[in-house]
Amino acid sequence: MGTTQGSVRWGIERRLEFIEFRLFWEGHVNRGDLMAAFGISINQASTDLNRYLGMAPDNMRYDKSARTYVRGDRFEPLFLKPDPASYLSQLSGATASSPCF
Repeated sequence: MGTTQGSVRWGIERRLEFIEFRLFWEGHVNRGDLMAAFGISINQASTDLNRYLGMAPDNMRYDKSARTYVRGDRFEPLFLKPDPASYLSQLSGATASSPCF
């Protein structure tokens, strides 16, 4: 692993957490998910996905046919402490303008 959780800016860390959240709970994430959730450019979304991949190379892989990143077989959370009750609470409280994670 390269960069650690504590060495990135807060905004970047939030986007990396979002990537991990989507991989863990939904099994996939793509640039469009990041762009919609955070209002960032396609280039920034690509940078964030590549940064996460550099930090946790076993956590995701790119599926060319689906054009999305999917959870890797050896997924190990860097940011999350998975809690089903918290996930369900976040889903029920999510709004269109706020990322659900």
